[in-house]
Amino acid sequence: MNRAHLGRKTAVGASIALFALLASGCANSAAGQTDGPKVGTAAESSTADVQQTWTERLVDAPSKPEDLIELPGTESLVISGMSADPGNDAGGSGHLYLMDKSTFELTEIWPERKHAVALDKKLYGGCPAPPSLDVASPHGIGLEEQPDGTSRLYVVNHGGRESVEVFSLAPSPQGNVDVTWIGCELLPKGTFGNGVAPDPASDGFYVTNYFDPSDMMAGFKTAFAGDETGYVLHSIPSRGWEKVRGSEMSAPNGIAVSKDGKSIFAAGWGSRDIRKFSVEEPDAAPQVLELGFMPDNLRWTASGTLLVTGQDIDSFETFQGFRSGATAPKPGFQVMEIQPGDFTAKEIASGNSAGFTNATTVIEINGSLLIGSVDGNKIMELTKP
Repeated sequence: MNRAHLGRKTAVGASIALFALLASGCANSAAGQTDGPKVGTAAESSTADVQQTWTERLVDAPSKPEDLIELPGTESLVISGMSADPGNDAGGSGHLYLMDKSTFELTEIWPERKHAVALDKKLYGGCPAPPSLDVASPHGIGLEEQPDGTSRLYVVNHGGRESVEVFSLAPSPQGNVDVTWIGCELLPKGTFGNGVAPDPASDGFYVTNYFDPSDMMAGFKTAFAGDETGYVLHSIPSRGWEKVRGSEMSAPNGIAVSKDGKSIFAAGWGSRDIRKFSVEEPDAAPQVLELGFMPDNLRWTASGTLLVTGQDIDSFETFQGFRSGATAPKPGFQVMEIQPGDFTAKEIASGNSAGFTNATTVIEINGSLLIGSVDGNKIMELTKP
């Protein structure tokens, strides 16, 4: 399989460690495709292109702030705070939060805060009931603004069931956000959701199936070998679940969909790449952009590019050491910006300061960058002086 290799570039001032204990990757194409993956060319930037000086600040955050997304019509972000041990109900519950973009004040919105329950039977008639709140375990999140000014929030959940839970978030004139659980889609047996993104062309969404959760350590070992562990799923209320053709990958993680719904971008954690799939040409080979690290979540910028960060774990044995506590993750991070059209990328920030590890998500807020993590209780803010 031919791939485009992204040369490492240097950025000044940005510092943080990137890692993730739950993430994903890409691998071989489906047998029904006539050609191998198309190689995306990574942009070779000069040193001057990436020598941006960033001012760092660690801000208080929930435990394990794995995913971040901006909430339209408000001054808030939605944050997914993962449980201590996703996929294991004995690991307690995780939480969803709002964070003020200016003050970084946190407000818990689920499951502890009182919220409404109003099942949308038209969209989610197959959902049996709300999830068990005492073992709620949010992971990846996706958000779609609705014509009435509310937003539909999709949340990958591991607590009590493998599912995508769906909420309506309604900003109030008083500055609050009213939260209503409106339904769910239970994931197919033998799947473990990771990232989720709304489908602009329907009332559905896409979700990455990371691996079979019946033996997680075997799944991680397979991912570190770069072999296929999962694929991308598509859910449309009128049709149920469908596997995206040719999307078999090595630990699929973050996912994003273009505004017109014609392109799907999925992060390959095990194979250290991003793949671009054509919705209109399902039999076409995906484009592959290889990175120098294990990419995690994907987030759009206001200018229409994609931001990605991730981890650089050299082996399954090292990964086991992190999980057991025998070794500590090394500090260091990279932030890449991807041009979705020509499918090229360049590094815009990197560093290795202490105090922040296991980076998972990077979003742009008013010219600054916020980086989430699957470790600790801090978010890194990078601002330009």
